[in-house]
Amino acid sequence: MANYAVVAKQLADYSLCMKDAVVQGFEGTLHLKDRHRSLELTILNNTPYTLRYSGVYFDSGTSYYDACAQILPGKGCSWFVANKQGGILTGVTGGTKYSIVGSKNLSLYIGFCNPAIGSLKHYVSVQHDGYSANYGYDQCQDDDMKHFSENGFVLTVEKAESKIAHRRFIYTISI
Repeated sequence: MANYAVVAKQLADYSLCMKDAVVQGFEGTLHLKDRHRSLELTILNNTPYTLRYSGVYFDSGTSYYDACAQILPGKGCSWFVANKQGGILTGVTGGTKYSIVGSKNLSLYIGFCNPAIGSLKHYVSVQHDGYSANYGYDQCQDDDMKHFSENGFVLTVEKAESKIAHRRFIYTISI
């Protein structure tokens, strides 16, 4: 378990996007942290399966650096979300879904919530593929660290500091 923690930390600290791509997405905002309620969402795939992007849902906010199309086994990916340009008293809340390629119709569901009013919340789950991307958002409850087993996978989600965004959520899936 100790070696896994070191690998996860290394992947989580690795910058996975180009700074210029993030700046372009914010239409004149020079720093992602200048956007109200911005989040860096890091997904670490410590399984033998490829995670394939299946969709995203926003109750509020938008994505400024697209979610990774796929996350290969042993790799990680970060993407960025924040309130929309010109949004007043809004934050960013939503969810995303990744199909677990080669599993028996399972998907990884992720929820994130950084509202203008209210508290940070997150969620992670492996469930049957039948839910839409908003499932993760609908299940968000708090920002306490979570570590549990579900449907043959070990899942962890935690809140962390971000060098790029306002806050960071790190979602890890392993076997």
